[in-house]
Order: sequence, then structure tokens, then C-alpha cells
Amino acid sequence: MEKHAVNNAEIITLESNQAILFREQKKYSKAYKCIEKVIKLGRNDGWVYSEAGLNLYELEKYEKALDNFEKAINLGKNESWIYYYSFWSAGSLGYKEKAQEFIEKGLNLYPDDVDLNFSAGLYYESIKEYKKALTYLDKVDDDYEDKYSLYLSLGKCNERLGKYDLALSYYKKAKLVNDSAEIKKEISRLKIKNVVLFIIEIILLIMIIKLVLTFIF
Repeated sequence: MEKHAVNNAEIITLESNQAILFREQKKYSKAYKCIEKVIKLGRNDGWVYSEAGLNLYELEKYEKALDNFEKAINLGKNESWIYYYSFWSAGSLGYKEKAQEFIEKGLNLYPDDVDLNFSAGLYYESIKEYKKALTYLDKVDDDYEDKYSLYLSLGKCNERLGKYDLALSYYKKAKLVNDSAEIKKEISRLKIKNVVLFIIEIILLIMIIKLVLTFIF
């Protein structure tokens, strides 16, 4: 019996290491099969379920991924990346309230985590809470890896809040990172909007002046 237990422990270690190797090679299906073996052999901790969740996420099996991430969290695995992937798993399934729950719990533990703040910003942008979105997006530094998406979201949120000059400055920053058709369209559209608003302001000013002159004379 003791020999069997030792063999199981050795197999668990080997399969766990192999799972990490397969994941690093982006062989997520093989990695997950290794994790399944490890679980069947009796490993029951936060690491094994977080690894299972990560591989399932990469395989776009979001429901199962989410289930494993929740098990990992319940077993004390509370690293920031788990909340990040839990958020995206829930979001991919359309579970908006659950996605928000993971973001808020993650940020409560890791308030300065850039990926969590960026994800929170994207989430609140998606549900049109632009002011709240900016409270998170503004915490993300300019050296963030995905600068284009950051500047684009900052531009869109500021535009929706009527801060057109600031929005345009972010769109221009995005254009410097990636001179795409998408950002060119955003800049062109906002410039047209600014011209239209300027014309409306001039018309209103003329109308006010005429009204004042009517009263005077």
C-alpha cells in the first residue's frame, strides 16, 4: 500500500510538470489531459484547478474553465490572473453580473493590477457606464502592452461623456500605435462631429445676438 502511494505521488509530480510544459508549448488539450490524470490520482488544491481552468479557457471551454477557476479560488488560490481569466470566461458566456463580481473581488485584492483595471474599464464601457469605466482605464499607464486598445477605449469613453478634445487626443495616440482603418474612421467621425457642433454653437450665438438686439431696439 505504501509503495502504491509513493508511485502515485511520483506520477502526480511527473504529470503536473508535463502539464506545465504542454501549456507553455500551447498544447492546451494535452496539458488538460495531464491535469485530469493528476486530479484523478488525488491532487486536490488550488493550483491543479487553476491550471485546469487556464487550459480550458485557451480551448474556449469557458463554462468548464469558470467552474475550475471558482474551485481554485475556494481552495485559496487567489492570484490576480485567476480573477482576470475568470472575468473573461464569465464575460464570454454573457454572465455580466458574474464578470463584474470577479473584477471587483480581484481589484479588492489587487487594486493596482493593470490587467484587472483594464478589464474593468472594458467591462463598464461595454455596459455604457463610461464615467466608471474611466476610473479604471485612467489607472493604466501609457506603457501598457496593448496601448492601441487602451487609447481607443479612453477615446470612446471620453467621447461618450462629451469630452471631445480629450477623446480626439486619445484617438490620435491610438493612430500612432496602429494606423488602422478603424482609428482613421473614429478620428474622421469625431472631427465631423466637432465641426457640426461648432456650426450649431455659431448658429445659437447668432440667434442669441439677434434676440438681444431685438430687445434693445
